[in-house]
Amino acid sequence: MPTPQTSSGRVGSGPASTCGRIRNQGTVIVLSVSGRRGRPRGVLGLGDYRTTVDLPELGPTARIHLDLGDAAIAGAGSTEAGGLLGHSFRAGIEPPIGVTAELRVNGVDCGLVSAPPYVVDVSWSTLSGGNRVEILVRNTAANAVAHDPYLPAWVADSERRYGRRFRMQKLDRAMEGIRSGLLAIPALVITD
Repeated sequence: MPTPQTSSGRVGSGPASTCGRIRNQGTVIVLSVSGRRGRPRGVLGLGDYRTTVDLPELGPTARIHLDLGDAAIAGAGSTEAGGLLGHSFRAGIEPPIGVTAELRVNGVDCGLVSAPPYVVDVSWSTLSGGNRVEILVRNTAANAVAHDPYLPAWVADSERRYGRRFRMQKLDRAMEGIRSGLLAIPALVITD
């Protein structure tokens, strides 16, 4: 397995990343996970990311958090373009995961993450020495539906048989805001 590294190339203390406020509070071990990163198109299902990391001898008050990264502010724009009128607002984020993440350390379920802060306390499942970290990221069906080559024919057949009972949404818009996979570099953060 690859050696864990910080952004400076070594395990160390202090801010190793601008991502995540928790990363500024202790020793940061950036995880090098195996698995395909990025935005696979037309994929519905599960992305499985795994690594093994050696942790130093931990004191009795040590806390260990698995930080999946910060959510970035999504491109702001006119609210009227999105259908909001008058004194309205919208706030959007681009999360570090595409859509939910199930976290396991040493085979112990540590929780599900689908909203900020994308940080989970995994202290109770970690050990000094080798630790197996698994991040299981699931997306929605929108990714597969938007890229389904058979969908237009199915819609046309349905309309021919039963009449127009619905209006098909624009599939290029269906993918707005949809993300898949692990989209940031996760880290373990050790604090005392």
